Parts: sequence; structure tokens; C-alpha cells
Amino acid sequence: MMILYKYVPEETLKLFFDHDAISFKFTPVGQFNDPFETYGVSLASEDKDSLMHLTLRSKINSDLASVCLSESPLEVLMWSHYAQHHRGYVVGIDTELAGFDDESLCLVTANEGNIDYLDERDKTRLIVSDKNFKNREIVKKILLRKSQHWKYEKEVRVVIESDKLLPIGSEEEDRFYLHKAPGTNIIKEIYIGINNDDFELTVAENENLRNAIFKNNIKIQKCCFKKGTWDLDKIDYDMKGLTDWPNVEFNILAGVISAFEKNEV
Repeated sequence: MMILYKYVPEETLKLFFDHDAISFKFTPVGQFNDPFETYGVSLASEDKDSLMHLTLRSKINSDLASVCLSESPLEVLMWSHYAQHHRGYVVGIDTELAGFDDESLCLVTANEGNIDYLDERDKTRLIVSDKNFKNREIVKKILLRKSQHWKYEKEVRVVIESDKLLPIGSEEEDRFYLHKAPGTNIIKEIYIGINNDDFELTVAENENLRNAIFKNNIKIQKCCFKKGTWDLDKIDYDMKGLTDWPNVEFNILAGVISAFEKNEV
């Protein structure tokens, strides 16, 4: 079993859990936040006089979608950038149960989706055409190369052709896709951000989330300071926070303890 992690804000956590499935958001490549996306390698056409390769990036951007995961749930910058400034969550996903190891579904599976972080862009010309741009090896060369600037993300990508996914949104610039994986036991872990005080309320207001946590024994962790460092650590979440909620005295005590712990270097 391989567990990979998705950093999410609170609203996204709520969308994960359906009655009998887990919904994963896949983003078209053209909407990624790196301006160098797909430019880690130079594209070329077989016919030296053809400019077709210059138009293929737009097809890649529209025809392929990806979910971006991480190997680590405790990266400080990832929490800041993608998990609501440490007020969100990290979800631990069983990639096999999610279908992310399935080569019949994925052009790039979780097992082969590690990003290659490079000091320089690859100057080798990659021959592409409208017939081969979805070839598995070509897709990996185009989509799995990024600058060293992004190394802290420890990113793993799963890439699926967009026509195999459920489109959401009518306007192309706002469109994303959903992959619904059957079963709610796909999520194995949930990490609560160090600045998150709303987990109990979030669970209380979302029956699907609550049922999944207790039915599947999802491991809940609360982020905390790692003493003497600038790093994050984790502690087991006290499930009384869910079974006894709302409990004003418990919440106040938890807040006081958290303040003491943060102050201790």
C-alpha cells in the first residue's frame, strides 16, 4: 500500500466524501500555477518546416488533467500555499484503492509520477505529433520536469485523459474534472492544520465525513511544532473532540494546552 498526500482547504475536504465514493479533483494542465509548466523540454515536429509542435501544448493543456499529490504531509510551505495557511487539512490517500495505480485509467500512475526537479531546462528536442503526444513516455517527459524552485513540494502527479473524467464547468478557463473512486476507505489519514480550530464543527456539519471517519477508522493527526526546529510534527488527535462535541470546556482547555506547547522551544 502506498499513501500519498493532498493538501486542501476546508471546503475541498468536504467535497472529498460522497455517500459511497471519494471525489478527486483533476485540474487541466494549462491551469497549473507554474508558468514553466510543459516547458521543461523543447518540443519539435518530425517535419522541420512544420509548426505543429507549437500548437500541441494547447492540446496537452486541454486534453490532459492531473491531481498533484505529495510524498510528505508535514511540509511547512505546502501548508501555507495549499492548505489555507495551516487552517486546512492534508488527506492521506491509498493510491491503489483510488485507482491511481491503474495503467488502463492513468497515462501516468502514482508509481511513476514523481517530479524530476532540474537545475536547467532540457535543451534536447522532443519529437511530438498529434498522434503521439499522449504516449506515456512522452507525457512523462513533458509533465514530470520542473525547476528546483519547487522541490519542497515533493510532488507526485497522476495524469488522466480528460475525456475519461467528469467535466465540471462550462467555460474552458474555469473547467476542472472529477474522478469518483468507489468506496470511502480510500482515505487513510487526515492531518489537521496547526491553526485549524474548526475540525469538530466541520465533521459535525458533514455526515458523510463523520461516517467515513468512524466506519473506516481513519487516522486523525493534529499538526504541532517540532521542538527546537522550524519544522512541523504531529500528534494523535483526541477523538473525544468528535464524540463529545460541542464541549466548550474541552475546547478551551485544548486551546490553552496548544498555546503552552507552541511557546516551549
